[in-house]
Amino acid sequence: MRKDYVRRNNTTGTPYVSSGEVRLKKRRRRMRNEQKIKMLIIAAMIILAAFIAFKAAFGKNAFNVKVGDNVICTIEKSRITSDDIKNTAQAAMIKELGTNIQIRDNITLVPVHASKKKTVTEEYAITQVKKAAAYNVEAGVIRIGGEKTLVLNSKDSADKLLNDILSSYAADGETAADYKFKLGVQTSAEYVDSQEITSYDEALKKLTQVTAEKRQHTVVKGDTVNGIAKRYGMSLAELFTANPGLDEKSILHIGDVFNVTVQVPFLEVERAEGKTQSGGTQ
Repeated sequence: MRKDYVRRNNTTGTPYVSSGEVRLKKRRRRMRNEQKIKMLIIAAMIILAAFIAFKAAFGKNAFNVKVGDNVICTIEKSRITSDDIKNTAQAAMIKELGTNIQIRDNITLVPVHASKKKTVTEEYAITQVKKAAAYNVEAGVIRIGGEKTLVLNSKDSADKLLNDILSSYAADGETAADYKFKLGVQTSAEYVDSQEITSYDEALKKLTQVTAEKRQHTVVKGDTVNGIAKRYGMSLAELFTANPGLDEKSILHIGDVFNVTVQVPFLEVERAEGKTQSGGTQ
């Protein structure tokens, strides 16, 4: 029988491999590696496609725009922030209303999944925020004794109102500067709910309204029954009713005390040097 002949290396005795066989093995190995890489790439592409499909179907691709606790619309996801929406809406409202305002409500963006049909533009969202948001306006606040008493549409209106009240007490040759309010009265520009704003006429009526207050008058030299009644804006009948036993013929003595009624304005005024203009001696 014929035996297969295998060429061997004379030094090591290992089988002899030709250069062609070596190149063939390398090429086969390279092809196998390339095939593996292709399979990995295909697998990666399949996974990526599946991820994209999942994200498209279930991923959060939009924002619910909330004013306070209420969702008012949905916009596509972008780099816009809740502060961007609030500031833009606020600036537009200031321009439209012609006065400074501050939006009170929190504006938030909540990530959600939404179909494109259900989303609106950012411009439309800002319009909806303007309609839905509660806001404060800058107004003129009058504080009496530290307490907020009235709110007008501006600080200038509040200052004018107080100046007009003081001017109404000024006689010929006098000005509002010759008088002052008995209680500490201040005005300031503050942000308030627009529902708090009162008209100029309503505010003037409130600050100048009067109430009857019972007081006592101590007779001094020169007093007369008619003079006391006139001083407190009372008729003789009102003075006599408040003081049984007193009549036009009564003789007054220094130190006698009589009941009188004083019409006290809501906002009392006195001379700058301290002379009271709103009532008599207490």
